[in-house]
Amino acid sequence: MRCHECGGVLVESRVQFEIETSNYGRVIVTDVPGKVCQSCGSRLFPYRVAERLEEIRDEIECGKRTPIRVQRPPDHELAFALA
Repeated sequence: MRCHECGGVLVESRVQFEIETSNYGRVIVTDVPGKVCQSCGSRLFPYRVAERLEEIRDEIECGKRTPIRVQRPPDHELAFALA
């Protein structure tokens, strides 16, 4: 499969994905399956994975799910991670 941005090769990978939430700010979901372009770094997620990421965001927004780990990224904004 080829990258829609640059035409590079997409490879299966597990990545981190950031979700913006109103109650926690930026939340980092780890170990997300997807494809990453070896040339430009663009990421592509299967429909079911993208749908699940939206569900996770909604669960965080309504209080059904809470982050389990807090970390400070380089820009010093608070970020939360979900396992």
